Amino acid sequence: NIIYNSIPYGLPGEKDQVKKLNLHSLRLAFTIEEPEKAKAILKEFRTVYQQNGKPSGRRYTKGHFKRGAE
Repeated sequence: NIIYNSIPYGLPGEKDQVKKLNLHSLRLAFTIEEPEKAKAILKEFRTVYQQNGKPSGRRYTKGHFKRGAE
């Protein structure tokens, strides 16, 4: 399913909580983003998750990350 939203789904500001999940990998999935926008999002995630950088301040929706899903 694709959920269309005016802003992309992402968790760059939730790095500490994501790390606590002890995941083996993360996946970025792009649907309707233009290639340049997808590259910018990928660069931000690499900066945050691999290089311990700060999120850019870009707006993201967190979906059900903090609310949970049943």
